[in-house]
Amino acid sequence: MTEPIKAVLQRRKADRPKSEFVFASTSTATGHLVDIRRHHELVIKDSKVQFDLHDLRRTFASVAANLRLPPYVVKALLNHRTKADIIQYHYLEFELDVLRPAMESINSHLLSYARSM
Repeated sequence: MTEPIKAVLQRRKADRPKSEFVFASTSTATGHLVDIRRHHELVIKDSKVQFDLHDLRRTFASVAANLRLPPYVVKALLNHRTKADIIQYHYLEFELDVLRPAMESINSHLLSYARSM
């Protein structure tokens, strides 16, 4: 998790001091957000940009590829492991200190887009 993402989550939690959840919900029995479809629709309405949730993963992966991050690092960041990829599945385990710089590069790249808008 990068520092900007951590800061967003900490602010959300601070705004909901009575809940143990960062994404609290009073409309569910669990007390936390379960179905994000309504929120997804609100983001589309407010941003006037049509997208599906898988587009977010594709964008993340595309930014990572454009930054020339190794495919095995991108797969690890996406938590995408396939049994067919025997090396990735059985042998490679990444420590956070290895993945953090890659994640920070992606985060910085995406934030630069947001700042330019």
